[in-house]
This record gives sequence, C-alpha cells and structure tokens, in this order.
Amino acid sequence: MTAEAIFAEALALPADQRAKLAEQLRHSLPTQDAPPRAGDLPKGVPVIGRGQGMLVEYIDDDEHLEHFAEYMP
Repeated sequence: MTAEAIFAEALALPADQRAKLAEQLRHSLPTQDAPPRAGDLPKGVPVIGRGQGMLVEYIDDDEHLEHFAEYMP
C-alpha cells in the first residue's frame, strides 16, 4: 500500500476517528527526547553496549616478578 493510498483512506475517515488517528500517530513518532541509537552518533561518542565483547581479561600472574623481588619493597 502506498503512502498516497493510506492518506486517502485516512481522509475518508469520520472527523472523530481522524482526530484519534492523529493522536495515535503523534505518540508513535520519535520525539526529541528519545535516546540516541548507536547508529545515530559518530564513532567517538560513547554509547552503552558499543564495546560489548571487546573486553579482554588477563590472568593476574606474579611469577614473572620473582626476578625483581630484590628491587621491590
């Protein structure tokens, strides 16, 4: 269905139903207060979840420090 056909059907509705449709559309459209999505922002802007799966956890290994024990307090 094309946009023109939808618009023609909306115009054919009675006035009270057109007002109700307009109110529903107003609530369903994005507003200025909607939070930005990851694709809406440039790469340098932090977005929650953008680095998911990128964290590398290293094992705490002190064995290699045994050679420097005499220099450490």
